[in-house]
Amino acid sequence: MPPPGQFPAEVITEIRKRAREVLTNDLTAVLGVPDPELFRRMASLRTAGTVAEEFVPILLEQAGFQIGQRRVPVTKKPPADLGVIVIGAGMIGLNAAIKLGEAGFGYRVFESRDDIGGTWSRNVYPGAAVDTPSHYYSYSFELNPDWSRYYPTGPEYLDYMHAVAEKYDLYKNIELSTAVVTAEWDEAAQKWTVVTRRTDGSTPRHRASAAITGFGF
Repeated sequence: MPPPGQFPAEVITEIRKRAREVLTNDLTAVLGVPDPELFRRMASLRTAGTVAEEFVPILLEQAGFQIGQRRVPVTKKPPADLGVIVIGAGMIGLNAAIKLGEAGFGYRVFESRDDIGGTWSRNVYPGAAVDTPSHYYSYSFELNPDWSRYYPTGPEYLDYMHAVAEKYDLYKNIELSTAVVTAEWDEAAQKWTVVTRRTDGSTPRHRASAAITGFGF
């Protein structure tokens, strides 16, 4: 039996022949959202590996069957003065910024480095690459069909993150070269006081109702 992800030449030829017959320009979607167990089997075949049950929800999103499935219903709009501070502009920080913006929250992202990207702007040694398959290591709402390989390189992933930040107009709310020094909770005011330090030595103070940490390890 061939190793996972490899198939006999006659099987590949037959699949391609069949695909040319059925994949026409006038196709109408009829599948709908597949049953979770059926989809798990489909995903296992597609990824040439065993897909555990826990990954089914995120892969349903990444495959385009379910986009942005909320677990908590939206009952009201956030107050105008309910600001959010996001610490770090890596993968998690950018994700938080996008979702906060979509939900109507005002927010600021503080990034200590001079570029977004977190790990992928920091680790630039030769051969740096993602150790997670590209179909998992992407935003479910911003899939990338153009990954050059199964495990994207660091520079390629950083390019992906730059493109996402530009598409969602995040840079206007990101302060680069701005490190968070302290974050203190004011119980009486129900606010966070966050002190940052810029490269010019200044230490502005900021107030927000919530703070999200996205600075990795």
